[in-house]
Amino acid sequence: MTTITMAEEHSTQFELLTQLRQGVYEARRELAVHGPRSISETVPRVTPLVRSGQERTYEFTAAPPTMDVDSLLSSRSSQRFFADRAMNPRVVAASVLEALRADSVCWPEDEPVDLLVVVNSVNGMEPGLYRAQPAKSADAVTFDFLQQISREDIAEMVLQLEFAHAPAIIMAVSSLEAHLHRWGDHGEPLMNRRAGQAVASALLNAQRRGAAGQIFAGCLPSGLARHLTVDGYYRAQLLAAVIGDPWTA
Repeated sequence: MTTITMAEEHSTQFELLTQLRQGVYEARRELAVHGPRSISETVPRVTPLVRSGQERTYEFTAAPPTMDVDSLLSSRSSQRFFADRAMNPRVVAASVLEALRADSVCWPEDEPVDLLVVVNSVNGMEPGLYRAQPAKSADAVTFDFLQQISREDIAEMVLQLEFAHAPAIIMAVSSLEAHLHRWGDHGEPLMNRRAGQAVASALLNAQRRGAAGQIFAGCLPSGLARHLTVDGYYRAQLLAAVIGDPWTA
């Protein structure tokens, strides 16, 4: 990881950029010779600031796709508004399951991307924050309840207020500190690529099952930090997508 020094009071912008560039080159040389650094310890996951009194877990089998990828890519579009009805939980399960599978296949030796789901209106699930992970049974997902939140709470977490009315928000969370430790200066772009793959895969697979949605930058740190242990470094929320049933005029 690059360390920037400010030994002289009059360090110029050029000198700072030179240090950054040298750090990148050194990290690349080290990785080329020695490979990635080993993971020394398990990366702590995001936890709720307020523990719920009762632990709850929901499990749903993933819904089968109703459209092939080629057909979807030729016709899909981003949608910010959704039908005013609760979403099928099996569609949400399918979207996060494929995202988790893709991440584990591409980076089997690394800590998995943490996928969290903000549930606003999903059949069979109470509104709240959840962690999604593969269930023991095949093609199923467990949603571990983290904390209850209201629509007003969600409105404080998003910049575009229409997203507070989306049935569900899927967000990718990871550790910048762990990626920098393992991959040097390659860690940050790698972390963002993994988040991009996870969220894009989740949205694509929701759309293959008739849902609609849009990728966006993610929840506002100030709003999210009121509920979860996110600090932007040890645990950072990177990217998100809203999903729901398509809105029709």
